[in-house]
Amino acid sequence: MSKKEKFDIARMVIGVVILGVLLPLHFVIGENKLGPSDINTLIILPISLIVYILIAYDFFIRAFKNFKKKRFFDEITLTLIASIAAFCVNQAVEALAVALFFQIGEKFEDYAVNKS
Repeated sequence: MSKKEKFDIARMVIGVVILGVLLPLHFVIGENKLGPSDINTLIILPISLIVYILIAYDFFIRAFKNFKKKRFFDEITLTLIASIAAFCVNQAVEALAVALFFQIGEKFEDYAVNKS
């Protein structure tokens, strides 16, 4: 296993652990009947943004390379659009989940291709 693969797995494990903490916090405390609370703005959003950057920085690089090749609508670009849209509607935990699940799916896909 290369250093990059170990780093990618470590990123995903960190993301899963933090998502496991943020999801209950978001659903139990982060939203009330009147809308988002201060907990969501002060705690959940910054942590989600930091972990999102850790998880999805390579999406931005690959999307930029795809734009240069004039490939605008592939799975990377659509995942970025979905996750950025989730941030825009104040659903940071869902944006993190989209990026994390996509990364995990890609790792499983790579593993399956290498084993075939």
